[in-house]
Amino acid sequence: MSVTLSPLAGAAAQFFDDNGDPLTGGKLYTYAAGTTTPKATYTDYTGSQAHANPIILDAAGRTPSEVWLTFGDAYKFILKDSNDTLVGTFDNIEGIPPFYTARAWVVFNGTSGAITSNLNVNSVVRNATGNYTITFTSGILANANYAVSGSALGTTSVAPFVFADNTTAPTAVTLRVQVLSLTWPSASPATAAYDSTRVSIAVFG
Repeated sequence: MSVTLSPLAGAAAQFFDDNGDPLTGGKLYTYAAGTTTPKATYTDYTGSQAHANPIILDAAGRTPSEVWLTFGDAYKFILKDSNDTLVGTFDNIEGIPPFYTARAWVVFNGTSGAITSNLNVNSVVRNATGNYTITFTSGILANANYAVSGSALGTTSVAPFVFADNTTAPTAVTLRVQVLSLTWPSASPATAAYDSTRVSIAVFG
């Protein structure tokens, strides 16, 4: 599930009563915007664990963990004290817009599959000349609907290009890529599988 951090109670937020004292034992109810239909919030960026509804504040008036919202959905928050007296209502609250940086990337040697540097990549396996299977850290990608960008180092006469190999469907955990070379300059340019000494892959989604 794709979630974004809530601007209200999202991280390290603290609530107070009208006297400026921590709202000990306060209750934060969450609903779909403009309704009284309860709507789940989540404890971290994975969206795998829902909060109780209401969220009970601790002795310092803080939520027990971060508050994350379903991406693209609007919420209504109702804040009450421990005796269910209304403190405030906050409607049409959406998550903080995400920054679309790469969820995972890797630089590796195409002759061996040896990783030079990476983010959220567990391994690269060389299947054949110019063909590799990349395994991502579990949970980083919600599904296989991600974008892939790649490049490879060539030579003065070889121009490599990189693409996702659709002979094996991508998943949320693995991606197969192919590197081909284009020999140039030539009256009849030819392509062939190619082991570049530096292959770079980035995944967005």
